[in-house]
Amino acid sequence: NLNSEVVEGVQEEIFVEEGSGGGDSGEGEEGSSEPGKKWVYQEDADEEIAYDAFYYLINYTKPDKASNESLWLVKHGRLDPYNVTIPSSCWDAYPDKLVLALYSNSNDGTGGALSRPACYNGINTAPNLPDFLLIGKEDKESWGGSGTTDSSPTYITDGNWSTHNSWQQPLGWKKDFNKHSTRLYEEAMWWEIIG
Repeated sequence: NLNSEVVEGVQEEIFVEEGSGGGDSGEGEEGSSEPGKKWVYQEDADEEIAYDAFYYLINYTKPDKASNESLWLVKHGRLDPYNVTIPSSCWDAYPDKLVLALYSNSNDGTGGALSRPACYNGINTAPNLPDFLLIGKEDKESWGGSGTTDSSPTYITDGNWSTHNSWQQPLGWKKDFNKHSTRLYEEAMWWEIIG
């Protein structure tokens, strides 16, 4: 696993494989774990769309020579940041881009509030929200009350790992919602580049 300490305000970090002896390539955004391979950190996606319900869509253009062993770094809910392995069906859905999403729901119909990462797995010819595959860890808690309804700008991909938004049904994207499990904080890609 890749490991790091996420620090507020840090835009670029070095992650290297545990026990690999790899280190900084000198450019401030790349790490190397073994000969012929390097890890490149990308925090800003090529396209972001805050849908009207539940999903925050994130599209990345795959770099040349990117491996399907690349990892998606996410922070959501009450969880610490963690790396998500991208299923081959999602990696292979498009030859040149990766379509990811963060899911937030204040009321899932069973009395739960939750968040979870997802990816488009190529079932249809165009990404349709129900066709996203839930991946990574789910953070879920029981409902137990109402939250605040403060409108807010989209903090999900602002580069700050401490700010967040939640989907509050039926009011939309909000900040400071009291169900922490619904919070979407930040995401980034760790591209494994071969050659």
